[in-house]
Amino acid sequence: NFIYPIFNNVGNYLLYALGPILPSLWYIYVHDQINQNIRMTKKVLRTIMMLNLFNMVFVTVSVFFGWIYLIDQSNIYHRGPLFFVSVVLNLVLLLLTCFYIAGHKKKLESKQYDILLLFSVPPFFSMILQIFFPNVSILLNSLVLSTLIVFLNIQNKNVYTDYLTGVFNRKRLEKYLNDRISSNTKKGFAAILIDIDAFKSINDTFGHNEGDRALKTTAIILESCLRRNDFIARFGGDEFFIVLDTSSKRVLEEIVNRIERGIAKHNAREFIQYKLNLSMGYDIYDPKSGISIEEFQKSIDVKMYQTKREGKVLPVHAKEYG
Repeated sequence: NFIYPIFNNVGNYLLYALGPILPSLWYIYVHDQINQNIRMTKKVLRTIMMLNLFNMVFVTVSVFFGWIYLIDQSNIYHRGPLFFVSVVLNLVLLLLTCFYIAGHKKKLESKQYDILLLFSVPPFFSMILQIFFPNVSILLNSLVLSTLIVFLNIQNKNVYTDYLTGVFNRKRLEKYLNDRISSNTKKGFAAILIDIDAFKSINDTFGHNEGDRALKTTAIILESCLRRNDFIARFGGDEFFIVLDTSSKRVLEEIVNRIERGIAKHNAREFIQYKLNLSMGYDIYDPKSGISIEEFQKSIDVKMYQTKREGKVLPVHAKEYG
């Protein structure tokens, strides 16, 4: 039947010609997740497009010379002498993305880091298996599984992410705190409640668009001052809540000072219309104290408003709440 050779030729051509597209898209997705910079992502996209264009040309020419594969008169598929070029290209893209993720580990939340790395596992092993078992193809199955992993990551991020600032929302904060308190380790942690001073006047004077920009800028500054395992969420309105993975007063004070330096550096820039000022209330949660998370939040809320009234930062008291 003449239709089978057509399917065989077209199917194999598309498999090799379009093969690098998915790992390429994954690299671009990872790059965007880590940097969140459209201009940088566009530069990477141009390079990736050139690489895929070169691959398509190479595969197209290979059809006539049998470099990568050939299909004989009996409609039987055979690997060509340069078959490994295509395999290596896909593996290099996968490994390059893994190295990129590992190199920017500090920019990612722990769970997001694990999910991004996990994406490469199914296609990587399917490629290795197909090298040794050419008649058994599970590549499409592995790609479906990897795509599902990314989809779940996107869904999870949308549910728990504040749409304006890109940090976690209050729903995710409550779940995170409840998980921390109910965990078997009962490990203590530090928390900082932050309020943007005179935020209403920014909205009234410069408009709500500028108010939104002030929230985004504050979120960026705060994130830049935190470590990989620290947690930040928009608590509501112009308030942010930070949970530090430490029960050390010294580390807590160091992070608070880092935030103050970050805000001061921003305010020292030229051409800004207004200065950002923050009030912070913070303390260390001791799981042995027996107080609820609501009581703890209320205590640092009181401390925050006290600093707002007094215009100064309060010292840390590891076991003093209220």
